[in-house]
Amino acid sequence: MRDYQEYLSRLADACPARAEFTTVGMIDECLIPKIVIAGDPPAEHRGLLIAGVHGDEPAGPEAVIEIIEALPNAGLKECDLHIFPCLNPWGFANNVRENKLGIDVNRAFERSDVAEVGIVKQALADARYIFALDLHEDWEAKGTYLYEDTSVGSLVGHLIIEKSAVSDPSMVPHPKAK
Repeated sequence: MRDYQEYLSRLADACPARAEFTTVGMIDECLIPKIVIAGDPPAEHRGLLIAGVHGDEPAGPEAVIEIIEALPNAGLKECDLHIFPCLNPWGFANNVRENKLGIDVNRAFERSDVAEVGIVKQALADARYIFALDLHEDWEAKGTYLYEDTSVGSLVGHLIIEKSAVSDPSMVPHPKAK
């Protein structure tokens, strides 16, 4: 079992002073936070980062902490970053994919009866983002890949993976990245 409160404490410690840390919901006595890190200066564009949809994929929530810590040196100043670091806190704490009711939250965004989905939809109701990253962990794959919405035009995922692999040789592109 993972200590969700300890994770939240590490997350809060990683946030810079300009970060706004709010609670957008509670599920089974676990808060669901939203963090907004304003650009420097505050920007008109917004990016979205989501993690922890599957409780048995701790790499996403852990990566959120690393991303927040790396932001001062990342050059991402023209964008406000909105972060939902762990959408399935019960699954995270219990190391299971589904929420407490046995529902795969990632497959339930068309439903209106899933608490995690309702919380994030309400928090995102009128928001518009120039990019959205939903972090997952794929224990079956060797390497890094991105899924992209092919209906919106040009794809840049392979470029992101290639550039990441140049700066971090451990990020080997997976064949799905092509």
